[in-house]
Amino acid sequence: MNLHASVREKDDVSIIELSGDIDLFTFPLFKEVLFEVIDSGKKDLIVDLNSVDFIDSTGLAVLVGALKEVRGIGGTLGLICGKEAVVKVLEASGLNRIFHIYEHHVDYPGDNRTSFLKDSHDE
Repeated sequence: MNLHASVREKDDVSIIELSGDIDLFTFPLFKEVLFEVIDSGKKDLIVDLNSVDFIDSTGLAVLVGALKEVRGIGGTLGLICGKEAVVKVLEASGLNRIFHIYEHHVDYPGDNRTSFLKDSHDE
């Protein structure tokens, strides 16, 4: 399976949307995209995993590394994930205790962040 990534900006927050599998073969793309966003000066990120079918320990390691990086610069990293299989991996690894995980875009709280993720087709 392949991994597809796209980045969009909304109200000073970078949203990294992923689809496919994050595994030993695809994690380099995930890491590259995520850290390019951080290296560009963005410190508040959302990783949208709703279209990810599978994530292994290499993908989890990328998430943890990115979280440490953004926290080091006073930023935040939240996850959007409603897929049961991916949520189970996050729970089994204990990462659900260190990441804020939201099921839908509109669940993400914060100043100007509840509506920032709403697209016109979400209404």
